Amino acid sequence: GGVQMTAAVSAPKAEFYCPREMTEHLASVLRGEYRVPGYTPSCGALVLDLGANLGAFTVWLFTEYPDLDLHAVCFEPHPSNFTYLVENIRRFIQSGHAAHVTTREEAVYADGELTLYEGVHNCGENSLWRGEEQTDKSLIVQGRSPSTLPPCEYMKLDMEGAEMATLIGYPHMAGVKAVALEFHSSRDRQAIKALLNPAGFTLVGEDMPISPERGTQKWLRTGAKEAA
Repeated sequence: GGVQMTAAVSAPKAEFYCPREMTEHLASVLRGEYRVPGYTPSCGALVLDLGANLGAFTVWLFTEYPDLDLHAVCFEPHPSNFTYLVENIRRFIQSGHAAHVTTREEAVYADGELTLYEGVHNCGENSLWRGEEQTDKSLIVQGRSPSTLPPCEYMKLDMEGAEMATLIGYPHMAGVKAVALEFHSSRDRQAIKALLNPAGFTLVGEDMPISPERGTQKWLRTGAKEAA
């Protein structure tokens, strides 16, 4: 119910639509917040966008690598966010960009119905866990186990706390060359390092602009730069 205010965020040769309170964050994603230094996807690579929100990462991906024939699979469970996601991808393609994108209205964590809590400040805070940034307003969404996800080369995760469980449950990590993610606690930050370092990944970027409890990490598999 009600009217959702939208604002156009500048993207090359296309407009990106989102609620006004999301413009600053999504503008940083469209500028390449999840770029993994030293990595270029292989031609035809499959990319997983887990916690796709309104589609900013996928729009950036195909803007940054327009000639690589990539395939992105986007997962976003919230119905309103999913509507924005589909519309932004549609507008991006209609503006003349080539993009092979599959969208799924699902939360990657576990199979079956899951409870999703809405964010206090914006739709980027929607989470399967109710913390300080979530309200008591919730809805039931469709879930999917990470064990059922397809093999990918490039994985982006911004899942408001489900990143660690997804990395542990994903059965195709051996084929992943690059991971870009947002962590939502210092505990997860360290746990992700303890998981990915022994798995053959090198941390090539870490940013915590506001607090050590939240930030981004970029991981590159050893040798991936040379293979790209």
